[in-house]
Amino acid sequence: MLGTVLVFGHIALMFLAVMMSYGPTLMFLLALRSNRVENLRAVGVAVQPVVRLIPVAYILAAVFGVAAAVVIGHDLFVPWLVISYVLFVILLVIGAAYAGPHMARIGDQVAQLPDGPLPPDVRAAAGGRFVWFEVLDFVGLLAVIYVMVAKPFS
Repeated sequence: MLGTVLVFGHIALMFLAVMMSYGPTLMFLLALRSNRVENLRAVGVAVQPVVRLIPVAYILAAVFGVAAAVVIGHDLFVPWLVISYVLFVILLVIGAAYAGPHMARIGDQVAQLPDGPLPPDVRAAAGGRFVWFEVLDFVGLLAVIYVMVAKPFS
């Protein structure tokens, strides 16, 4: 019974954490495509309270996941779990060290700009490399989901 509760908590918290982290990123990318300062600024203001809770949600999800595995009796070093740990850490680093700070800097850049088209310097800072990092980030998320469902090499 406890194992089931912990697995449910792990899955629910992961859904919450993914929604809180990937939802704002997707909204940011869509606002960026609009090429409008006011859209990008509105997304930044709207997601600001949620963004602060992202690390808490991921940490709680990880704690519930490890606790569930221990209670159920899973070996914590089976290949599919190790792959999941590695992908989880890579995605955390992308989010915490690159994506989050980059979106915050762009949000700061547009905070005081008048409504209208994005200036070329903001557009350049928000394009190219950032978009490719986010593509990698979303592909990584799909890889984690695949590994957690298919449990390869087990």
